Amino acid sequence: MREPLPLRSLKVHRREGYARAVPREDGAGCPFAGPGVTVQGEAYGRVAVAAERLYASLASFEPGIVVRSLSLDFDARRLLAVLEPTVPDADPRGRVVRIDGGAFEVVAAAATELVEELGREARLALERRRKNAAGC
Repeated sequence: MREPLPLRSLKVHRREGYARAVPREDGAGCPFAGPGVTVQGEAYGRVAVAAERLYASLASFEPGIVVRSLSLDFDARRLLAVLEPTVPDADPRGRVVRIDGGAFEVVAAAATELVEELGREARLALERRRKNAAGC
């Protein structure tokens, strides 16, 4: 199994079924510059499973919530999440939640598996990009 790349940020679009990651480095040890990595299909399935511990951690703050999408910014030490509406007939809009400060450390600890899985997928995607750029 490949070593995951460290990530600067990530976003999981649970409802739409894809994720994005912005690596901290490019796999050769240089700072990452370029578009982030989008993960879809079978690879997203592995990411979705890896995200379940984080979803459960968020539900421990407020039982019954359903996460629509979330983002983690490791530089800003912040999680933003859009939750499905609790009473969709009354108000169909999602609710935005921000977690930072000490609470961020709790959710970041629960995101370890997700971060590692997206880091592995990011490494694979960047390797494919290099191969394609080299004409291999």
